Amino acid sequence: MQNMQIKSEKGIAVTDIAISVIVIFTFITLISTLAYRFNTSSKELELKSKAITLAVQEIEKLRKQTLSGITSYLTSNNMKYGKDESSAPLQEITGKDGFYRKIILQDYHDIDNTKETGIVKRVKVEIQYKFKKKIESVELWAMISK
Repeated sequence: MQNMQIKSEKGIAVTDIAISVIVIFTFITLISTLAYRFNTSSKELELKSKAITLAVQEIEKLRKQTLSGITSYLTSNNMKYGKDESSAPLQEITGKDGFYRKIILQDYHDIDNTKETGIVKRVKVEIQYKFKKKIESVELWAMISK
């Protein structure tokens, strides 16, 4: 049998360095992408939950009022509202930077003429905010009765 001699390699070859750099770059890119997506998703959920909370708070404030006192409550608190989508202005929420509200207050009689006036009001609260250069919104509806 012939005696084989294996040559001992000393040092690091260029191909070893290139493969190592490619593997490390791939893992860093993967981890960075996952971290970015996680942070973006959590920020989006945080803004959406804050908008929902603001909308619920607005509706709860209106529910505490008497049916006839809702409009006077809104005007006394400088909260603009309208009877339909086109007449309801978008208004910045005081103390909540980047969040805007639109309140639509309709007498149910205006929606369904067969119903009596002044018994039920339908309230729509829309909260808008900006996320990634897009305007996002949350809408909540509520019926308020005597």
